[in-house]
Amino acid sequence: MTSTPLWFKLSMATLVAVSLLVAVVMMPMVANERDNRAVRNTMVDLAARYAATGHDAREVGDLAMAGRAYAAALELRPADDDLRQKLATVHIDQILDNSAVLDDATVQPLQLELSDRMLAGHRDARTLTAYAKVLLYRGFHEPARERLREAVALDGELLPAHVFLADALLRAEEWTGAAASAERALSIAPDDGLAHYAMGRAKAGQEDWKAAAQHFEKAAEAVGGFGAWRALAKARHALEQWPAAEAAYQKALAARPDAADLYAGYARALAFNDKLGPAARYFQMAWERRADVDAYASLGDVALKGQDFERAARIFSEMIRLRGADPEMMCRLGYAQEGRGQKEQARRAFARCQQQATGVEGKERLAAAAQAKLRELGPAEPAAEP
Repeated sequence: MTSTPLWFKLSMATLVAVSLLVAVVMMPMVANERDNRAVRNTMVDLAARYAATGHDAREVGDLAMAGRAYAAALELRPADDDLRQKLATVHIDQILDNSAVLDDATVQPLQLELSDRMLAGHRDARTLTAYAKVLLYRGFHEPARERLREAVALDGELLPAHVFLADALLRAEEWTGAAASAERALSIAPDDGLAHYAMGRAKAGQEDWKAAAQHFEKAAEAVGGFGAWRALAKARHALEQWPAAEAAYQKALAARPDAADLYAGYARALAFNDKLGPAARYFQMAWERRADVDAYASLGDVALKGQDFERAARIFSEMIRLRGADPEMMCRLGYAQEGRGQKEQARRAFARCQQQATGVEGKERLAAAAQAKLRELGPAEPAAEP
């Protein structure tokens, strides 16, 4: 019987040892692979659940939830183009119904997302309209108008395309074109608040304040908000419809109490409605917050009307210092000094007012009023004996 060579026994022993060593080394690697596969399966399952949640949320109109769910799914499956397109579609829906938050943090990612979508061949009217809205926010008005014209050519019944196009034209002060786009929007949706707001802005640009007020009224009723009430207040102000203007200013300031640019207008409406105390407060606030010199002059008028002659004289004296040779302020100072019983000072103020206004175009009535006051006050009193 032939014995097994020693070298063969040694070789087999070495081979067995190496095999055992390899098996020991491979055991954690196999386990890790198994764990990794389980993790991947779990992530795929979780992404599918998020995607299903996004679908269900969109079906019931909860676009915010749909957007969050699709975004979460895409985080887990970043290469999934179908998820990417579904998320973009939700964002488009949010932009078109004005529920999307457009700010410095969101606008650039949205622009990139929509641009990629169009490059991928999705150049439909809704995508173009949403993309144009993002461009408008970023101040790119001309390319926005081009995209919106393209959108309305593709789908003439898409309401947001006409509304946004009107907005884009308003920013270029193309009043006639903006009115035409707003009119088309109103033919699609006669009660749409944003369409009425756009038409109101177009009519205001054309200084048709009556029509502007009518459309702003409908916009305020439909959507409310600071912008609509502010626009309505200014239209009623231009029409000198003071009770209606006061009510609209109140609505606007209730929505945004810190809107200092409205203080003077609101004060003027209050003053014309004989609410002198509140008018004085808001004129004072306009002067303090905005250094509105006209508001400060109006504060003097309110003091004069309320027979607070000391305050009126102080304000008009300060206005003369601020404005220099201003016959309007000089005459008003004359009335305040007359109210204080200072006839000589009043006479000098009216004389200077007449002198400054005489021969100045548009100041003829002021010069005549100053002359009439001088006649009423009579000649200057003779100087007292030493």
